[in-house]
Amino acid sequence: MENIASIKNTMQGHIGKTVLIKANLGRKRSTMFEAVVSGVYSNVFTVSPIDGVLGSSASLTYSYADVLIKNVQIKSVLAG
Repeated sequence: MENIASIKNTMQGHIGKTVLIKANLGRKRSTMFEAVVSGVYSNVFTVSPIDGVLGSSASLTYSYADVLIKNVQIKSVLAG
């Protein structure tokens, strides 16, 4: 079973790496995009979308609780 501490440790291992993010937007809507994990902090982590999905300098912030309750799902993207 995951907890917030294990999610934070996992995210620390992904700093600077590309991940695939699926975020629920509510009312059966979701978005999926590739992003680079840019920062890990005590309560949140930040990602920068690739290819200007949300603008050229956009940065998004998610909480570890979002991942725990599956409002945000994260998968590693292996460089091929």
